[in-house]
Amino acid sequence: MNGTVKKSSEQWGWGVCGFVSVLSALQDNKVIDLGHYIPDSREHRDLIISLVKDFLRQLQNDKPCIAKEIETFTQTFGGDFATQTLQGFLQHDH
Repeated sequence: MNGTVKKSSEQWGWGVCGFVSVLSALQDNKVIDLGHYIPDSREHRDLIISLVKDFLRQLQNDKPCIAKEIETFTQTFGGDFATQTLQGFLQHDH
């Protein structure tokens, strides 16, 4: 990995390490260019949230069954996640 996008300590708290790993692989293989982001910066956090939301919106449009499975799976975590919906996440101003 070239280090421009990498898993940061902050991501352990909000569960996107797998998503960031995919972005890193895509960037390393020159499929996308995300520029140089400091992994623990607000700019990096905003970029990741934006990309996750874009992905989920696209999934809702193209593969609603998979989007629903992600929502249902997330709700199995319990606690605050038990009532979380994709629409609620997408509308929330992070």
